Amino acid sequence: MTEPLSKRKITAQIRHKLVLKLDEYPIHERQRLEKALAFAEDAHQGEYRRASYASAKRGLPYIVHPMRVAMIILEELEMKDPVTVLGAMLHDVIEAKRGRIGVVEIEREFGRSVAMLVSVLTVPEAEVGESPEQKQSAKNIYYQRIRQASVASKIVKLADRLDSVREAALWLDQDLKKAYLSESREIYLPIAEETDTYLLEELHDACNQLEEAIKNPPEPELEEDYFPKKSLS
Repeated sequence: MTEPLSKRKITAQIRHKLVLKLDEYPIHERQRLEKALAFAEDAHQGEYRRASYASAKRGLPYIVHPMRVAMIILEELEMKDPVTVLGAMLHDVIEAKRGRIGVVEIEREFGRSVAMLVSVLTVPEAEVGESPEQKQSAKNIYYQRIRQASVASKIVKLADRLDSVREAALWLDQDLKKAYLSESREIYLPIAEETDTYLLEELHDACNQLEEAIKNPPEPELEEDYFPKKSLS
């Protein structure tokens, strides 16, 4: 099925903005970063973000999320570390292609440091028939892994969470929004407090905006409003 022009345009605009930032790197690093972007685009082909007030049937192509996460690191945090930016673009590829892409493939293509970062951030696959208690136990192990991770891994995870919380204000699923808000405040705000002041402040403000959106669901927005709202405080 052909993607609606507006969604293709939005994705292209985000990609263009990211590529302009990647152009600032020396050629050998830029080629590696552009390779990661192409790798992520292939891995997330056919995936979409959650349905929202801006796009009720299905969200934007999933690739907009890792691209926005990379932009948070490059523009908002003004970080240039290539491993961190590579991790941002690739952080969901193993989950997207279970059994087809793993740590071995990431290491072969992008090096051990990137592979380890992506591995740390990858949520373990749930087993068929797991009880709620087993699922919660697996979540707790994942949370602990993030708490003990490198600063670069935490930065990527917090940028990931920040982008999704900003976006969540427009999600249609109210129960999911409430659960996401609770998890963000309980788990990720304390990690942000130990990691980065900017991410702490932005995640805190994004959580408040999400809480307000739960109380007062937003009006439908134009799909051209493709970057989730950043706090103005």
